[in-house]
Amino acid sequence: MKSKEIEVEKLGETLKKNGAIYNLVKRSETIAIYSLEYKGQPISFEVFKITIQKPTTLVDQKSGKVYDYARKEIFPGNRDFGKTAWAVSNIKSANKLFKELTNE
Repeated sequence: MKSKEIEVEKLGETLKKNGAIYNLVKRSETIAIYSLEYKGQPISFEVFKITIQKPTTLVDQKSGKVYDYARKEIFPGNRDFGKTAWAVSNIKSANKLFKELTNE
């Protein structure tokens, strides 16, 4: 019997986080580039290795309600920068880093 592959929720093309807007520029299966805009002004480009959050079930201790979360790609957090995520000032640098990371 063939095993069923669990679907992974992909990162969106446009994301809003901490008052900023991130627009997908380019991606592979494992690496992504997003442009960062804040108050309508382009700030930088974020290049990162795409990580996948495992499926999770949480239970509200007060109500007993159960919340199930599927496997999904997650945007890097502050702690990821310098390890699996990098911010660069221009698209040329972003593309160079993207190419380096996809050739690993």
